[in-house]
Amino acid sequence: WEHGAVPLPESSAERLLPRFSAWRRRYGVPELAGLAAAVLAGLGVLRLGGGVLATAGAATVAETACFYSLLARQDLRAERQAEAGTAPPLGVGALLRQLHVEFGAADVADTLVLLPACYALGLWLFGGIVGLLVGAAGADLLFWGPVLGTFHWRLAARPGPTLGREHRRATTQTTRPPLSDG
Repeated sequence: WEHGAVPLPESSAERLLPRFSAWRRRYGVPELAGLAAAVLAGLGVLRLGGGVLATAGAATVAETACFYSLLARQDLRAERQAEAGTAPPLGVGALLRQLHVEFGAADVADTLVLLPACYALGLWLFGGIVGLLVGAAGADLLFWGPVLGTFHWRLAARPGPTLGREHRRATTQTTRPPLSDG
């Protein structure tokens, strides 16, 4: 504090910027690829004469499969890089458990109810590609709140500079075993 100046409080945008950057790094490519897969699958089913429910189902399956396969691939790549570091790698089973913890009940609700219902509603209201995009946007608004909260709990358990301490939650326990000295 120079010359009696009081630091200004951090704005909401300044607090969200590091979080948004972390969300983009973690979910950006899988989310966009999942949306593209959903639109392509949905339009394919529509072109073949499928109804609203068949189209919504195909879009849901395509989005979910694409999203999670890319996210798992991203996590496995990060674990391979961690093998060179000091922490032992988690392995495929532990990575799948972490994905389950990260998405858990929110994903079950999204995959079985929210996503197909939002796709169907969007298709019923608007039809075609606009209906698929509106459905995806509606489902994402309902899905990402719980998931992003869990994501920040997971970040608190990871070593490294992903986010500053002010964005980490103290209630998270680490999923890796502590390193021993011997």
